[in-house]
Amino acid sequence: MTSQGNTSKALSDISKQPNTHNRSRETQSSDNMPPFEVPHINIMSVMVTDVDISEDRMVELEKKINMLMKTVEGRDFKIASLKNLIESCDAAESKTCEAAGTRGDLLVEQFVRTLIGNAFDWYTDLEPKFINSWEQLEKDFLNRFYSTRRIVNMIELTATKQRKGEPVIDYINRWRALSLDCKDRLIELSAVEMCTQGMHWGLVYIL
Repeated sequence: MTSQGNTSKALSDISKQPNTHNRSRETQSSDNMPPFEVPHINIMSVMVTDVDISEDRMVELEKKINMLMKTVEGRDFKIASLKNLIESCDAAESKTCEAAGTRGDLLVEQFVRTLIGNAFDWYTDLEPKFINSWEQLEKDFLNRFYSTRRIVNMIELTATKQRKGEPVIDYINRWRALSLDCKDRLIELSAVEMCTQGMHWGLVYIL
């Protein structure tokens, strides 16, 4: 009995002793593990992801730059075409103006050769460079020598009489219209006296 009791006590003491062998193995296993192995894998993954994103952005940016360059080149081409068109129009307009100017000069030269008498004197009396174009010469010449308006002189106005059976109001209006075309200026009193003298004798006596 005593022997069995000692054996049980010895086994109990053994079980209570610390398991230094297991702790030693755990410590050795922990020492052999490379430090920060898991975080290192995560960092590499993040770096690879960032590189992929950067490459995608570079490709996208390159596409946008190419599109922008094509747009600019297209606008430059349109601007160049428009500039060439404007220059062509300016050149054509310049040639047209030169041709018109030459034609006008020839017309003036030929017209002057036909002038005689008072018309030639009128032209030679013009101030230098007074006539700048054929249109101006044509206008000034017509105003000076041609008019559709009838010119009445003083003799014709004095000889105008009231017609037989013509109402006095019609005669006065007719005489007045002639007086407006008279080249000589009339004062009011002279015009009234001249008009009255052209009336029938009976009306003159009444007035």
